[in-house]
Amino acid sequence: MPRLAILVLIAGLAGGCATWPEPGTGGFAERRPVEDPGLQGLTMRYETLRQRGAERWAAGLADEARLLLIRAQRNHQAGLADDLAEDQRRLARVLDTIEPHLRSP
Repeated sequence: MPRLAILVLIAGLAGGCATWPEPGTGGFAERRPVEDPGLQGLTMRYETLRQRGAERWAAGLADEARLLLIRAQRNHQAGLADDLAEDQRRLARVLDTIEPHLRSP
């Protein structure tokens, strides 16, 4: 019985060493730096459009772009190159669609 108590104590302490993101804030893939140059460019382009008001003037498209960006980041971290390439193509098309909806800077 004392051995079981020690194992439970160790398991409980070891579980406290892990850092988990808060619920609803994304996972670890979204927090890692993006290493793919194409994905970096799309991320910068998305952020620029967001700063120009994409969430106000093209809310549905901006939300779709955000979800595609998260998906692309996850596929990149998972090493799924084919899925990443498809997500990048789709994201680029959505960003192209957002641009005409924004006012000139």
